[in-house]
Amino acid sequence: MKENCNTCDPGEENFLNEVKEIVDNVKNYTKKDHEEKKKEVQDAFSEEESKNGK
Repeated sequence: MKENCNTCDPGEENFLNEVKEIVDNVKNYTKKDHEEKKKEVQDAFSEEESKNGK
């Protein structure tokens, strides 16, 4: 499926390109890769919450 972004503003086009890049990066993840990224995100959010005093 090809998307036509002739009517997209630059922000929308940038967003679509970033989403496509993220999806492409995730397509080949193994279960181990997924678990490592999940832990990385959880750790990042717990650090953020501790900085904010939550």
